[in-house]
Amino acid sequence: GATAQKIQYGKSETKRGIATVLDKMLPAYKYSSLPELNAILKGYNIIADRGNENSRTYKTGGLVYRVLDDKGRKVGIPIKASAIYSRPTLKFLEGRFQQNQVEKQRHKPRLKNAIDYSFIKRPRQSLKELINALSKERIQVVLWQNEKGIIYGITYVDHEAKCVFNGIDL
Repeated sequence: GATAQKIQYGKSETKRGIATVLDKMLPAYKYSSLPELNAILKGYNIIADRGNENSRTYKTGGLVYRVLDDKGRKVGIPIKASAIYSRPTLKFLEGRFQQNQVEKQRHKPRLKNAIDYSFIKRPRQSLKELINALSKERIQVVLWQNEKGIIYGITYVDHEAKCVFNGIDL
């Protein structure tokens, strides 16, 4: 089958591009929350978005998928989850979250060991050095930053085991 490509706004057909990525990623990866899923999708310039807590989408349990530009800003029109053929709705995802929470636990030691080993080898390494070391193990480090660039969270996407873990869970 075709591999999922990063979506480029204005260059790819939004709905089809998003659907292609979701069809590849949703069944393959073990994520147990929306932020964990978004850590994977971010790599493809996509975000699953519930809207803010006062929005109609949020209040009705809706979900839209958006394309992100290279700076991580939402661009273009939101695509409703229910409008995508495979129907990757919040209700569907919540079922996956519970199942994945259990299934991914057996992969946690691999990730912890990779991180620990990196610090044993280079105790004083910078975040950038850690990110580079882990990428050699096919582990992607996704940093969550506010507008001021302050990091408030780290998520690890293990592309080898196809699992996602929040830093806090380790």
